[in-house]
Amino acid sequence: MKVLTFAFRSFGREIRSGELLVLLGAITLAVAALTAVGFLADRIGRAVDRQANEVLAADIRLRSPEPIPANLLSEAKIQGLRTAEMMSFPTVVFKGELNSLTSITAVTASYPLRGRLRIADRLFGEQRVTDGIPPRGEVWADPTLLSRLEADVGAVLEIGESTFRISSVLTYRPDQSGGFSSLAPTLIMNLADLPASGLVGTGSRVSYALLVAGEEGPLQAYNKFLETNLPESVRVRNQADRSEQVRNTVDRSQRFLSLTAILSVLLSAVAVAMSARRFAQRRLDTVALMKSLGATQGFVIGVASVQLLMLGVIGVAIGSLLGFAAEELLARFLSGIVADDLPAASMAPVWLASGSAALLLVGFALPSLLQLRNTPPLRVLRHDVMPP
Repeated sequence: MKVLTFAFRSFGREIRSGELLVLLGAITLAVAALTAVGFLADRIGRAVDRQANEVLAADIRLRSPEPIPANLLSEAKIQGLRTAEMMSFPTVVFKGELNSLTSITAVTASYPLRGRLRIADRLFGEQRVTDGIPPRGEVWADPTLLSRLEADVGAVLEIGESTFRISSVLTYRPDQSGGFSSLAPTLIMNLADLPASGLVGTGSRVSYALLVAGEEGPLQAYNKFLETNLPESVRVRNQADRSEQVRNTVDRSQRFLSLTAILSVLLSAVAVAMSARRFAQRRLDTVALMKSLGATQGFVIGVASVQLLMLGVIGVAIGSLLGFAAEELLARFLSGIVADDLPAASMAPVWLASGSAALLLVGFALPSLLQLRNTPPLRVLRHDVMPP
């Protein structure tokens, strides 16, 4: 109890006199550097992951040659996840005497869950981003399909037993394939129009898909549900199945930001060690006076440990705030390079910075302060006497 009382009283006095400000400044700067890099790395990494999910147009994509079981859709809704349904199959569309093989993609209104569609008002026109899908009775056609059918926006196509008007040119969709399946041009339609077209029946080559997206916690719960309730006919694709190029981009960015964090830790360690050494030298006379009045080595070590703990708590609090502010400024400065809609920062960098601050204090500051226990009381009379 005496150790805590003396540590608190002397801590406030030394803070006011400026004795601990140098060491506190070093800890604060170390935490600020770590949290700033950590916040930015965390937000950019999560943003890259989110953008990489555009390859699937979702976070999780369930695909099957048979209709997706209803329990998979209901469980996603129970977890509070966003869902979208789609069906895709090849067929032939007609415009007068002309016809062409195309890949029909019928989707619900929430498609896509990740990424956005881009359309144009005419063939070879300027594209724009859209948040919707074709209304009922209308379709969006790939430019290649329009060229084969010698059609443009406003033309009418015969698809199955129904006719549809081309309302826009489809220039981009997030999950468009770059492989062999992309040889057939794409046509997007509303899933509600599919039954009336009569295109789906016995023997149809239809691929069913359920798209799922949401926060990380519900997604993990949904993945656990899939582990025990997934039929053999259903295949799951998620972040682990991203293209190699996207995966390499994420790995390189994480390596670069991790290297930056390591350099920050090394520089912070040097600053803490130098400031702790200077603080210990300035406290030699105080410790000598304490020992001449009866203070034991354990009392001196206890006071130093409590004050280090207080320094760490204050340094982590102030440094985290400074790191968060620095990350916001850096993100705005790099707004032309990184995405403007970065995800909100998590608390993970704060815990990492707290652990690093404790490691820096114990590894680089505590050894210098422990030397104070060997300060001879004779130093009260002779200032040239140093600890052995």
